[in-house]
Amino acid sequence: MVIANVYENAEAAQKAAETYWDGSPRRTGLVGKITRTFQPQRPAIALAEDTSDLVSTTAKAVAKKVPARELTILASIGGASLLYANTAHAEENQRPSHLQVFEQDSDRVLLARMLFGEARSCSPTEKIFIAYTALNRARDGKRWNGETIQDSILCDSQYSCFNENDPNLPKIMDPESINSKAWKECYLIAGLVLKYSSPKEDPTRGATHYHTKTMKKYPSWAKSKKMKFLPEPSEETDHRFYREAA
Repeated sequence: MVIANVYENAEAAQKAAETYWDGSPRRTGLVGKITRTFQPQRPAIALAEDTSDLVSTTAKAVAKKVPARELTILASIGGASLLYANTAHAEENQRPSHLQVFEQDSDRVLLARMLFGEARSCSPTEKIFIAYTALNRARDGKRWNGETIQDSILCDSQYSCFNENDPNLPKIMDPESINSKAWKECYLIAGLVLKYSSPKEDPTRGATHYHTKTMKKYPSWAKSKKMKFLPEPSEETDHRFYREAA
């Protein structure tokens, strides 16, 4: 038997769980919790040993119907009681509303938007370097940099074109109407980088950060001991590139 319930928050889910499980050693010894960060395009899936195939279908269905809420699945299978709870608060993990519109983008479209907003006037080579920063952040194992392409790009206050008051934000909403030629190039480069990029053959040498050379005052992070200045792809680049230390 699989019972699926959706609760508004973790406290309500936990209270229901405590009511459901009678506290006997036979049951409480089998209770387990699985926490997963919810992502709209990657519905929370409860997984645990032999029960995964029985529970995951229900989890997918509930997550799809109620994407913004907390997902809790109570499962009793063959006498073994298990608790699965997505304990990430929707209120805490939800992105700002101006970024939510990008959550349905494919990685290619989102990366292309970022390139358009950050580097549409740059050379193809420099666009490739900037694209690699998002990929390298997603690969570097640092949760604060994001663990997926989407997370690394939409991470708060990282790529300025996604900032709420940045003049480039409305432009990346509809790049085709702003500069069709530049948009097509950004889209092409995004696709090529995603398809052929490899940590072993990274032309940027692991670049994760950059800033324009024309800034009157370089950002404070550029002076950090954790940042290593990297060789630029050419003397004509508009940006300086850095790699964040492990």
